[in-house]
Amino acid sequence: MFSALEEAWPIVEPMIQAALDRGGDDIPAEDVKALIADKRASLWVVREEDEIVAAQVMHLPEDRDSVMVWLMGGRDFAEWQPAMQPLLQRYAREQGRRWVECNARPGIGRLLRKQGWRTSHELVRIEA
Repeated sequence: MFSALEEAWPIVEPMIQAALDRGGDDIPAEDVKALIADKRASLWVVREEDEIVAAQVMHLPEDRDSVMVWLMGGRDFAEWQPAMQPLLQRYAREQGRRWVECNARPGIGRLLRKQGWRTSHELVRIEA
């Protein structure tokens, strides 16, 4: 049986792992793959012609009225994000959610704010 996840995973795994590393998430990329396979998260890929250039992992938190962009990796974010935004908004509406949220690094946050996103809270942390 054909599996788009199995076909795409060797290409997107390094992108996902880099996003996990940058974000400080302490789970392995294989656990993210399992969440996608179990339909508890979804994998979106950005293609340029025949090449996957970026990946996003989305999930639907049960305790929030939102779709969460959990992980993003790849290249040329500023180029493809404006086209992705209406798709994310439509997906959120189709899922009965009011918001699309993203925990973003400061540089990504600046780019998103230029597209109309607004900061709703700030995540701060300190090493234990």
